[in-house]
Parts: sequence; structure tokens; C-alpha cells
Amino acid sequence: MDGWHGPRQCHDGDMNVFTSSSPAPLTTAGIAVAPSGRVAALSAGRSEAWTTAINHRFVNELFSGELDDAQLTHYVIQDNQFFVPFLELLGEALVRAETVEVKLVFGRQLGMICSEESGWFEATFDELGVSQADRAHPQLSEPTRTFENLMHEAVNTHHYPTVLVLLVVAEGLYLDWASRTDAPEPGANLPNKFLGWVDLHRGDEFRTWVQFLVDELERASGQVDFEELTRFWNVAVDLELASFNDVPFPLEG
Repeated sequence: MDGWHGPRQCHDGDMNVFTSSSPAPLTTAGIAVAPSGRVAALSAGRSEAWTTAINHRFVNELFSGELDDAQLTHYVIQDNQFFVPFLELLGEALVRAETVEVKLVFGRQLGMICSEESGWFEATFDELGVSQADRAHPQLSEPTRTFENLMHEAVNTHHYPTVLVLLVVAEGLYLDWASRTDAPEPGANLPNKFLGWVDLHRGDEFRTWVQFLVDELERASGQVDFEELTRFWNVAVDLELASFNDVPFPLEG
């Protein structure tokens, strides 16, 4: 992909075309979203892109184990560049949260990412033979660079609901694809480079975490400028899709 030019248009041969019967964002994973609330209104504007992302060819081939090493290598190198900006998002949320109980939730999630998720990246890098240079200082694709900038922009607002918007999109969209009914079962006969990434984004603990984020965003955004939150939500969803589109699959004739 030469550059990010906004959301990709679906083609007739795609398996990921949005229809009116497609579930609303977050509901695939069983997340409770107030029908007349702020989160439902935010998600409505990018339902098509969200649905396209969670049913993307990348996800399909991750589930089946058909993703080749070149494609997975590209993805993990780029996705790893979000590690520090995402920690900064969580840290800003922890600082801006209003109660000790909520701060503790963010603190626990920071610990999980620094152990379990970081461990998957290191093991997968080793298995794929990714160099230290490509782990630490790769050439960034346009979607990666743009998404990094969006995360930094959100952190620099020092605005709790804005930070929550990016967390809900990043975590909720991944929970949604990992919760698809055709996802491989836990313990399936797939290498950890595939199954481990799925397992990190599903299950009761991860679902509880995403529900917490949705509930916090609903609570904290009631008196906030909706237009600015919508801008962050829409761009974040478009960039999640662009990141999957950036994986170098052969062109289909």
C-alpha cells in the first residue's frame, strides 16, 4: 500500500461487505451498548468500515493458519509500533480517571500488556526471524504513522473521553473479530503465532475490560463536544481497516 487515502472500498469478491443485517459494532462480542447512548451514536457512523475490518481477509487467514510468514511479519512489525503509544494512552487514562477503583483497572491492564502481549510479540518475532532493527526502528507504513500520530494527539488533549474513544475502538474492534463464531477454538491445533494473537483478544477477562471501557466512555462523554469525539472515532476505525489493508496480499484477479 503506497499510502493511506481513507477507507478502502469493498469489491464484489470480498467476504466482508456490510449489510443491513450485520451486527452493530461491539455486539458480535456481546458487549452491552445503550441503544440511545453516546457509544451507539459514535459507532453508527463507521459501522460499515468496522464490519469490513472484523471480517477482513487478514483475520480469515489468521483463523485458518493460511497467513504466510511475509504477511504476518509485515503486520507484527507495524503493529508493534503501537506498543508505546498505546501504553501512553493507558497511562493518560489512568491519570485522568476520577476514582481509585477505575485507576486500578487501567493499572492492571498496563501490567497485562507489558507481560502477556509483549511476550507474544517477542516470541513471534523470534519465530519469524525479525531483526532487532525491524523490531525497534522499522520503516513505517502510512497507516501506522498516521495512527501513531492520532494516538499522540489524543494523549496530548489530556481529555479523558477522547482517550477512551481510541481505547474503545482499538480494543473493541479486536474483541469483535476475535469473537467471531468461526474463530478457532482455544487449544486448536494452530501455531502460537496465530492462535496466541486470537486468544489475547477474547475471553471473559478481555470482554470485561472492553465492557468497562464502553461504560466509562458512556459515563464520561455525556456533556462533551460530540463532534470532536466523532472525529477521533471515525479516523481510528478507518485506520484499523487501513492497517489490515496494508498487509501485502496478492491482488485477486
